[in-house]
Amino acid sequence: MIALAAGVRRLAWVVLASAATLMGHEAAAHDTSHVKPAAIPSLDPLANRFGGPFSLIDHTGTRVSDADFRGRYMLVYFGFTHCGDTCPIDLALMGQALDTVGPAVADRIQPIFISVDPEVDTPKVLADYVVNFHPRLVGLTGSLAEISAAAKAYRVQRHKILHQATNGHPYFIDHGSLMFLMGPDGAFVSLFPHNSSAEKIAESLKTYVR
Repeated sequence: MIALAAGVRRLAWVVLASAATLMGHEAAAHDTSHVKPAAIPSLDPLANRFGGPFSLIDHTGTRVSDADFRGRYMLVYFGFTHCGDTCPIDLALMGQALDTVGPAVADRIQPIFISVDPEVDTPKVLADYVVNFHPRLVGLTGSLAEISAAAKAYRVQRHKILHQATNGHPYFIDHGSLMFLMGPDGAFVSLFPHNSSAEKIAESLKTYVR
C-alpha cells in the first residue's frame, strides 16, 4: 500500500511538471511583447499633397508670406478677377459659409484669394474685387514666378487661353477651382470642390476648426 501511494505521488508530480511545461510553451507562443506594432497608415491620403510656402503681395500692397498666417486656419482659393462665373460663385459660397459658422469659428479662419493672373490683378484691382465677397478676404498677387510657385505648391493647374472671354476680356485662364482649408501650422486639413454648398462648407469648418 505504501509502495502504491508513493507511485501515485510520483505520477502526480510527473503530470504537474508536464502541465507546467506545456503552459510555459503556450505562454511563450502567445507572448507578443517582442513584436513591433504595425505602422498606422495616414488617415488622410491627401495629407502633405497640398500647400507650401509662398511670398506674395496682398491687396494693400504689403508683402506677406504663409508664415504671417500661422496660428490661424487659412481658407485658400485660386482664381482671377476676370473669371466669368466659377470664381465669383465659389468666393460667394466661401463668404456665406464664414457668415454661417459664426464669429467663434470664423475669426480663427483667414480667407485668402490668390490670383492666377498677376499681369492684370494688381493690388488695387484685387482690393476692389475681394470686398465684394467678404470683409476679411485677403487678395494676393505677385510676379508670375511667385504665383507659379504658389500654384505649384497647391497643385493648382493654370493655363492661359488666348480667346476672348464672354465678359469681353481678351483671354481667360483655365485653372483648378478647389478651396483648401489649411491648419494653424500651415498643413493641409481638407478641401472643397467647386460649387460646394455654403452649408456643407460651414459644417466642415465647424468640424475641423477647434
